Amino acid sequence: MQSLSTKAAFDSDCKRLLERMIDTVPKQVKLGKVIEPLETKVVEFFFYTKNGSYTMDVALRRPTKDSPSPETVTLYWLPRNKPKSHSHCPSSGCSIKSTLSQISSASFLAKKKGITGYTKHYFTVEAPLDVSIAKFWFVIEEKDGSEKTVVDNWGDGYVIDQDMLLYDPVRTQHDPDFNFNIVIA
Repeated sequence: MQSLSTKAAFDSDCKRLLERMIDTVPKQVKLGKVIEPLETKVVEFFFYTKNGSYTMDVALRRPTKDSPSPETVTLYWLPRNKPKSHSHCPSSGCSIKSTLSQISSASFLAKKKGITGYTKHYFTVEAPLDVSIAKFWFVIEEKDGSEKTVVDNWGDGYVIDQDMLLYDPVRTQHDPDFNFNIVIA
């Protein structure tokens, strides 16, 4: 490890290892397109029951701009089941504005791409048990006059496939060694 302590030695070893990896790929192998990591993505997703409702905690992480303009991030969702006794949402979907925004630092690789940090927009949605949540998406509205940005998993929305078997964060425990006792409700 000490031999890698200088930048020149580290760069040289990385170059050598990369060349070895490329040279071992057979010539008939055709490489696909480069996969770019998502800059804006859903993080910290939890879906569980609490106080007689389904609760969804989720955050949307996006790169922080050098000169940030104010923005509004709204989460929209569609109910899984038509409500029996009350009108829960308009036909366009229920919505909630971000409850909290926090700035976090960027990873080493993100910094290499020019991203200096991320802003996480947090949401908590509660839906009655007889309604639930089928899917959700986000709309970002910049206050600089630009068009709204829809973050919807390439048009499909972020689908919640099932709501019958759920992680229970309240009763799940772990010890200092991170041995988990996971409770499924």
